[in-house]
Amino acid sequence: MGLLQAIRTRGLLWVTVHSLLFSFDRYVELVLYPWAISFHGLVGGIGVMVVFSLVVCWALLLFYDWVSTIDVSNIQNEWLRKLVIAASDALGFEGLKEAGAEFGEKLNKLLPRTWEPVRKYIATPAFFLGTSLWFDGMTCTILMRPARQHYMSSGYWVLFTVSVILSCLGWGLLVGVIVHLLQANTPELWNVLERILSFLTGGIGH
Repeated sequence: MGLLQAIRTRGLLWVTVHSLLFSFDRYVELVLYPWAISFHGLVGGIGVMVVFSLVVCWALLLFYDWVSTIDVSNIQNEWLRKLVIAASDALGFEGLKEAGAEFGEKLNKLLPRTWEPVRKYIATPAFFLGTSLWFDGMTCTILMRPARQHYMSSGYWVLFTVSVILSCLGWGLLVGVIVHLLQANTPELWNVLERILSFLTGGIGH
C-alpha cells in the first residue's frame, strides 16, 4: 500500500491514535514529571520517570509489534480481519519509513559519494537524538528500524534504552529548572499548581 493510499484509507485511524497518544504524552510531561520532581527531588524524580517510561514504552512497543505480526489469514471474521489489518500500522510509521527509504535511495543515486557518509555520521545520529528528545523511546526505536521490521535485536534494545533515558533526562532537567524557579520566586503560584497536580495525580505519594 502506497503512502497516499494509506492516508486515504487509514487517515482517520491515524489521527485518532495520535490524538490519544498526544493527550497521554502531555499528561506525562505536564503532570507526572513536575509531580515526581517536586516529591522526589530532581534526581529521584527523573529516576522515577525513567523507570515509568521504560515500562510504558516497552509495553507499547511489544503491543505494536504483536499487532503488526498477527497472521490475518487465520482470521475468519471479515470485520475483525479488517480491524487487525488497520491496527497493524495504526501509527502510520511503516508507510512513512518506506517513503523515507525511497527518498534516501534517490539521494544516494544523486549523490553516490556524499550521501552515505552524511547519512551514517550526521543524519542518523541527529535523527536519533531529535526523536529521543522530542518524542520518546518507543517512537524513536520504531522509526529507526527498517520498514516492516517487527522484532527487537540486542542492538535495538540498547538503542531503545538509551533513547528513553535521553528523553527523560532532557525533559526532566527542563521541568526541574521550571519547578525550582516557581518554588523559589513564586511560592504562592507553586502552591496552587501543586494542588492541581495533586488532584490530577490522585495525590500519589501524599
